[in-house]
Amino acid sequence: MKKAALFLLCAVLLACEKQSELTMSLQSMDYEQMQPTVQAGSIVRLAVRSQSQSSTVRHITLSLYDDQYHNRMALDTVFADPMKTVDFVYPLTVPAGYTDTMFLNVTATAYANNGETMSYLLRLYVIPDVQPLRSLDNLTLYSAASGNKCGFSMVTLNTVFYDGEKTDTLAFYDQSADDETLSRTWYSDKGLYFARFGSFRFADASEKDLQEAYRNASHDTAVQNLQNDDILLIGTANRALAAVKILLIVDENGVADDRYVFSMKTLLPQP
Repeated sequence: MKKAALFLLCAVLLACEKQSELTMSLQSMDYEQMQPTVQAGSIVRLAVRSQSQSSTVRHITLSLYDDQYHNRMALDTVFADPMKTVDFVYPLTVPAGYTDTMFLNVTATAYANNGETMSYLLRLYVIPDVQPLRSLDNLTLYSAASGNKCGFSMVTLNTVFYDGEKTDTLAFYDQSADDETLSRTWYSDKGLYFARFGSFRFADASEKDLQEAYRNASHDTAVQNLQNDDILLIGTANRALAAVKILLIVDENGVADDRYVFSMKTLLPQP
């Protein structure tokens, strides 16, 4: 029994010794941390090194895994002339389009001609390049003739009364003037601009989508003839702040209940 146990122990030790003949290492050349923090879409230079004591290295792979994109292969290279030592720098492009922070596992695997394999794991902490917009649902803005809150402040992210010069900057208002007809016009004299953009992907838009659409649209301090399902982009002279979708416009007899019901996607934090 003791001889069998001794034989098994020796076999394990020999196997471990044999496995150690092939080494694999993977390091970031741009960061000193063990788990570097990187920006989505950026390039990280990786120092890849593998060495075989008793054979030659014939094949190297770099595989990626994260919770958003799952498994992908970044590099799969077979050497026409296998070498005992492989040493090179690989410029890894960190995938773009992340919507949340997460770990990206980069696994380097070396394959030797004698059948041995060895892997090394490097974890990158990825900062997203796509910031999801925050939703504000079922907001109600009343007619300016109703006596109710007829404006919306991008500072407080809430409806407001029109109060002339005392009102917050970055606000917009309904422009109704008579007692019977809803103007279906929003305007701003507080630094905001509007762009009607019917093809904007309101439901799943990101900050990047919002900024690109706003840059490519014509802006004005007023938008007229508002209709159900209209999509508006709202921002300053050079930066989008929100997208709005008109859900319902109510224009009844009288003015007390004339109103706009809308949803907003904004990059602004809740005050």
